Amino acid sequence: FPSKVGGRPAWLDPKNLPAAHQLRCGAEGSEGKCDRLLSFLLQIYAPVPDGPEHAFHRSIFIFFCPECCGKDGSIRALRCQLPRENQFYSF
Repeated sequence: FPSKVGGRPAWLDPKNLPAAHQLRCGAEGSEGKCDRLLSFLLQIYAPVPDGPEHAFHRSIFIFFCPECCGKDGSIRALRCQLPRENQFYSF
């Protein structure tokens, strides 16, 4: 399970991807909401072996808007998690 910077996200669960609105900038400017497509920054594989069963595998994805960086709503963190036994990866 990769942790990486840049490129394209390697989604842990390829069937349940974020909705389009989740990958848009929410920063407010003088002309209203930015709404640009966020850029992928990094992902971190952060498993929870002693945590809840549904979160054995977990990845955190960080996206940002290069135009609005630093403004509220310009950075977004998304989490994807799967149980240890799942349809994508062997036990």
